[in-house]
Amino acid sequence: MYLKVVKAKGYEYLKIVESYRVGKEVKQRVIVNLGRLDMLLKHNSLIEKLEDNDDIQNIYTNLK
Repeated sequence: MYLKVVKAKGYEYLKIVESYRVGKEVKQRVIVNLGRLDMLLKHNSLIEKLEDNDDIQNIYTNLK
């Protein structure tokens, strides 16, 4: 799993994405949409946890 920034409608959005295989093809699926990046940057502690944590699965579990 990894963090991905996606641009849409003039904003940047932060998502947790995982890669998986279907035969020989590699695909990605969004695990959770975290929201607009500009809004998330106001909460520095959340961004720091996301950047510092090697295991994003733990963060996803804690967000539920």
